[in-house]
Amino acid sequence: GLRACFLPKISMEAAGSGCHCHMSLWKEDGSNILTSDSPSETALSISFFAGILQHLPALMCFTTPSPNSFRRIQPSTWSGAFQCWGRD
Repeated sequence: GLRACFLPKISMEAAGSGCHCHMSLWKEDGSNILTSDSPSETALSISFFAGILQHLPALMCFTTPSPNSFRRIQPSTWSGAFQCWGRD
């Protein structure tokens, strides 16, 4: 009796499907800059995420490609209603 649906959210009472990204930033030697405690690399990490956050409205064409996706972006709906970042 169940059917698959790939709409972002078909019911306000149920979880929906969405887009989230895991990112890494690597140096030429293969080390991940985003996990470093070095002050210079931390500054680069902050700049990296600041650039992503600055361009987030434009990136919504990829993360919310349909009118239904865009309408879902509001507070208290488990969607990306705010510009923020954090470590896993």
